[in-house]
Amino acid sequence: MNAARQYYLFGSIVVSLFLATSCQKAALFDDYVIATIMDPTPQVIVIEPTQEPDLDGDGFSVSEGDCDDTNAAINPNAIEIAYDGIDQDCEDGDLVDRDEDGYPSTVVEGGTDCNDEDPAIRPSAAEICNGLDDNCDGVVDLDAVDQTGYFVDEDGDTYGSTPGAACPEFMPNGTSPNGGDCDDTAPAIHPDAVETSCGIDQDCDGDYIPCDNSDDDRDGYAEIHGDCDDTNASVYPGAAEICDDLDNDCDEAVDENLTEPCPSL
Repeated sequence: MNAARQYYLFGSIVVSLFLATSCQKAALFDDYVIATIMDPTPQVIVIEPTQEPDLDGDGFSVSEGDCDDTNAAINPNAIEIAYDGIDQDCEDGDLVDRDEDGYPSTVVEGGTDCNDEDPAIRPSAAEICNGLDDNCDGVVDLDAVDQTGYFVDEDGDTYGSTPGAACPEFMPNGTSPNGGDCDDTAPAIHPDAVETSCGIDQDCDGDYIPCDNSDDDRDGYAEIHGDCDDTNASVYPGAAEICDDLDNDCDEAVDENLTEPCPSL
């Protein structure tokens, strides 16, 4: 606080005696209320300061919110600079949470927010499929809540049996959105197949066409063994495919994988 001053008043002439030390003296009187006493008798009056000084000249005194009145760059009107350890605007310390999501930036000691410009990115956020590390765990799109489900399709029949989930950009090869394949090693067996062979659940519905154990065409295969035509000895599983417009090897394909193409009619 400024020290009080004593003023000797001789009519309208004012002579002041400073009671303060030299470092406390002010050069001007406009911060003080001085009354002119029209009295020829010398008097001593004490005038108290009416305004707290602004030591750094930034327009704010301590009582007006200046948290460092020795530095003009620090005052309530200053622009806060994040992460420098200085409270420029005198509001609750240095700015370490720019996006105001409740988590200090990782650029300061102990901070955990890996993106302090986006309030949606923070340690407590849910990971989603967006190519960003939403929860700041160091991994992008890991265990995202909106992953796409899939089934591993080993036989390429567009149906799988082993489930999984991944974001679209991480979807592995050899997958299908369709499940329910009861034999993922046989492309002819899947939920959408047409049941034609006896003894085999081709459409994965838990049932199959019954057949007997007899080998009617004596080709070494009965219907129960996969012979798709037990009346024709040239048709059985593993038979050589020939140009006869038949499925000789019982793989549901006709005249395929021939060394020479069938002659056109």
